[in-house]
Amino acid sequence: MANSRRITIADGQVAATATEITTGPSDAGGWVNVFFANTGTAVETLILTITRGSGGTARRFRQVTLNENEQCEFSGLPLNGDDSLKASTSTASVVDYIVSIAPEGSEFHYAVYDS
Repeated sequence: MANSRRITIADGQVAATATEITTGPSDAGGWVNVFFANTGTAVETLILTITRGSGGTARRFRQVTLNENEQCEFSGLPLNGDDSLKASTSTASVVDYIVSIAPEGSEFHYAVYDS
């Protein structure tokens, strides 16, 4: 029987203002992987914030500078079920993202890759 569990839980393009890209992967929370790719022709500044709990204060998690065609990944990012991960970038619609479920207990890892 095929596994019906979703692996990729969100994808899209980052907006110029802080916009939610994902929440915790279940009511109990879990770990996610988030991949970003600058598809534009200029340097982009990506800002990530996390809001803990419903209506909490957004806290800056990371600011990353991505050159053209660079990618970055955050693997094993723990999120509670009611947390919100938001992203913004210098220019709307040029940084793509994909969010997937990470294995339980994943260690946090961050990396930037050039083209």
